[in-house]
Amino acid sequence: MKRITRVPKAEIMITPLCDVSFTLLVVLMVTTPIMMVTSPLNIMLPKAATVEPRQTANITVTITPAVPPDNINKISVNEKVVPFKNYATYLKKEIDAHPDRLVIIKADRAVRHAVVISIISTTKKLGAQRISIGTIQRT
Repeated sequence: MKRITRVPKAEIMITPLCDVSFTLLVVLMVTTPIMMVTSPLNIMLPKAATVEPRQTANITVTITPAVPPDNINKISVNEKVVPFKNYATYLKKEIDAHPDRLVIIKADRAVRHAVVISIISTTKKLGAQRISIGTIQRT
């Protein structure tokens, strides 16, 4: 009689393969949000909630759009209309009197961007420590 020798078949055990796959999946699911949150830059993001500031504690600069025939923007410092050419002197007096106050720049939607940037730049040069752009709250 002839003896038949069986050649062993290669078998893959599924249980350890599934265990390793699920372990890697869990590790990646846990570490991915952590990697996304941390940033190489140390920044503090502002909160979304807004509060209406008190009017007496701020310096307000309001700019209205230029209208024909003179095409000159009207500007007011703390609700006092001042000539556009001389607004810096009025603003300087307010900033010197109250250097710690917040300067809020409120510009109409139709005011040119270059005018607003110019006023922000002038406000910084005059020594304002805190500058903010006025907006309306969403309803």
